[in-house]
Amino acid sequence: MRLTYNELKNMKIGEVYYESSQYSNIKFTVKTNPVEKISGDLTQLTWIGSVKDGEDIEFLTTKGLEHYGVKIYTFPAYIGVPEVGY
Repeated sequence: MRLTYNELKNMKIGEVYYESSQYSNIKFTVKTNPVEKISGDLTQLTWIGSVKDGEDIEFLTTKGLEHYGVKIYTFPAYIGVPEVGY
């Protein structure tokens, strides 16, 4: 199941997750703890994940609008699509 906003908020450096879509599963390691920022009516989490070759990915999700943002899982959510990142 996809991680909720509160579960994303509790990710820790060194943990491994997947950003999954119908086209790929990107395996990444959390490089920075999520930081919550409030701007007006928006509450957002930002964090950085790192893939095997050392490239960083900057993530952002907005509370209440998670269905528009990244889809983070503890496992590859799609079977038969490429796994990238590792």
